[in-house]
Amino acid sequence: MEQAKQYKLLCVCESMATGIYFFLNALLNQLCEDYDIVIVYAERYETPKNIREQFDDRIKLIKMDTFRRGTDPRMIQAAQRELRAIIRQEQPDIIHLNSSMAGIVGRLAAAGSGIPVLYTPHLFSFMQPSFSALKRFVFFTAEWFLARLGGTVIGVSESEYRAAAKLTRRAGFINNCIDVTLPPPGPTAHRPGEGLKAGTSGRILPQKCPQRYAQLAKLIPGDEIVWIGDGELRTVLQGLDNVRVLGWMSRAEALEAVKQLDVFLLLSDSEGLSISLLEAMEAGAVCVVSDIEANSQVLEHGVDGFLVKDVAEAAAVMDKIRRHEVDLDAIRQAAYRKIITKYNLD
Repeated sequence: MEQAKQYKLLCVCESMATGIYFFLNALLNQLCEDYDIVIVYAERYETPKNIREQFDDRIKLIKMDTFRRGTDPRMIQAAQRELRAIIRQEQPDIIHLNSSMAGIVGRLAAAGSGIPVLYTPHLFSFMQPSFSALKRFVFFTAEWFLARLGGTVIGVSESEYRAAAKLTRRAGFINNCIDVTLPPPGPTAHRPGEGLKAGTSGRILPQKCPQRYAQLAKLIPGDEIVWIGDGELRTVLQGLDNVRVLGWMSRAEALEAVKQLDVFLLLSDSEGLSISLLEAMEAGAVCVVSDIEANSQVLEHGVDGFLVKDVAEAAAVMDKIRRHEVDLDAIRQAAYRKIITKYNLD
């Protein structure tokens, strides 16, 4: 019997770091059983140095030299040429673009090729409140124009799908998810009245609103806040006695650090659908997150976590958690069950 063709997937990712990287790493290592996979990526400061070791040997990795952060037209043009040459050489059956810059360069490079294109923004740039109104308008216009070139936009959450539907009818969503490896959380080790160990993870950048963590730290001086990661706004968190920036660490070390938290904080002003939030729910931390659309899709307030509108509300919830005025174990178990049933990579 003739063996069925193994389709070739060309996966393009400019932002090969943090949540996008960890999601693709888990997903593609499973998909390589059924697909011939090529990953085209740009190297960032946060990109793991042992990236080759972290992907299955059957997956081909191609590092692009022209991809850079930013929107310099000369960079976009050079990256487009380089990616187009890679597409001609690899002859993929499917192209999957991850992050906004890959979406720009990839759709330009694939135009006219006839190859089906999927584009996952992992949070549209025009959805970021930290950008000016003019900048968001420019990004929206660019996304609208590029959507005319074809392809299908696949959001990582229902909220990102709704944004994509304003650009094109060729849109859908598949929730971000994680490779569940941990057992259900046991009883909380925290005792009523003790200081809490709280934390978050990811890059310290405007979207993550590090100033809110600095403000919160002053309202809860008896608790400790750790930031697993690093970034350009690290200075916002310096000089506070109860805040520590742990820096970048290996995947295993980062997950172990999350497991040590009583409370996971995610005070961002925008998210696609946070991988770090899903991992914290699996790990047994009580999650206190900003009340934005992507977070409210995941958590039900008071049932499997807490949604807060501002720093003062976050501090009030932390006080209730510290005094065990809420059923911590019930919340942790409910969060774990939700991950198993709705956000499980399998």
